[in-house]
Amino acid sequence: MNRVISMLALSLLMAGVLAVAGCGAKPGADGGEVAEPLRPVEIETAVAITEDLQPTVELVGSLMAQPEKTVELSSQVSGIVQKVLVREGQEVAADAELVKLDDRAAQSALDKARAACDEAAANLGLLKRGPLPAEVEEARQELKKATQAAASLKAKYAALKPLKDEKEISDIKYEEARTDLEGAEADRETAAAKLSVIQAGTRPENIAQAEAHLRAAQADVGAQELAAALCVIKSPISGVVMQLPVRQGMYLQPATTVATIMDLGVLFAKFKLPSAQLAQVAEGTPVVVKVLALGETAQDGTIVRIRHEADPQTADVEAFASVDNAAKLLRPNLACRILVTLPEAKNSLAIPSSAVSDKDGTPVVTLIREGKAHEVPVKPGIRTSDKTQIVEGLAPGDIVATKGGYGLPDGCPVVVPKS
Repeated sequence: MNRVISMLALSLLMAGVLAVAGCGAKPGADGGEVAEPLRPVEIETAVAITEDLQPTVELVGSLMAQPEKTVELSSQVSGIVQKVLVREGQEVAADAELVKLDDRAAQSALDKARAACDEAAANLGLLKRGPLPAEVEEARQELKKATQAAASLKAKYAALKPLKDEKEISDIKYEEARTDLEGAEADRETAAAKLSVIQAGTRPENIAQAEAHLRAAQADVGAQELAAALCVIKSPISGVVMQLPVRQGMYLQPATTVATIMDLGVLFAKFKLPSAQLAQVAEGTPVVVKVLALGETAQDGTIVRIRHEADPQTADVEAFASVDNAAKLLRPNLACRILVTLPEAKNSLAIPSSAVSDKDGTPVVTLIREGKAHEVPVKPGIRTSDKTQIVEGLAPGDIVATKGGYGLPDGCPVVVPKS
């Protein structure tokens, strides 16, 4: 627009000069105007031709890291920072250790959990193994002894019955013998039951219970191993340490931010896409990104994201273009210009953009016919860096003024200087 205004001012000045020079009328002796022959005006021209145009639009934006390649790490356990292993600005690989917390309490809890797990495993092993032959034999011998003892007491008790009847022994003595016999019988039954259990082996429900205890112990070991591992905070991606707000000796609570890591290998150029170009731009559209702070360094890129909502104030739509940063020169938040390539317009009637001027809001060109200038309105279409498509008002082969033609009177003679 500034270029058009400058051309307009220059052309108006030329028109004034031309009027003084004679391309018009001069005052007569009676105060009226006297026509005099118009002298030719020097101009530069171009021919309207049909060609394929590749339009572009230049927008302003800024660089940013890819959101999915930006990681804010937090502590998942509480503890004191024992060591900070990196510094801000340092490049780190994926799985690199960044911060280490004091893990002595976690290691102690892990040792205890492992011991409990070993005990549960040993108990389950004993139950699954079943009785040893020696244990079975020992139970048989216990039953044999208990049986013999019961038989002996039974015989003794039977022998005391006649003596009791003859009053040769007291009732108390007889009752003691009966009690001893009942105890021996009970011992025999216990020994028999023990032998039966040992010979039958471990009950399935006891094994199931022991297996459950082992699984619980193993889960506790896993939890304690995780707690110990979380005392070392690692980077999940390769990138640059952008922020590192922790220091040695600090006490961290869970969810405390420890570091911010960014992968700067590919950056996003964020910009506002005018709604007028929205239908002409899609994901995959090529762009050229120029970084102002780096001397207009140009970098090829591709539009990868276009938001699905427009700004309610401007109707612009936010878009993102990926830009390779293998040279590591680009930085987030640097200002940039984005040259967006629009769809090619085939067989377009085009003239140099310098030939198009604005007259009271109407685009016009100075058409040259038979050596004379004629200002005609036109309907421009797309623009490139130096060409403008003419949709209406001109035909292929028409000659238009590109310099010196604005504001000339209709029919003013012109001449094109020989180069």
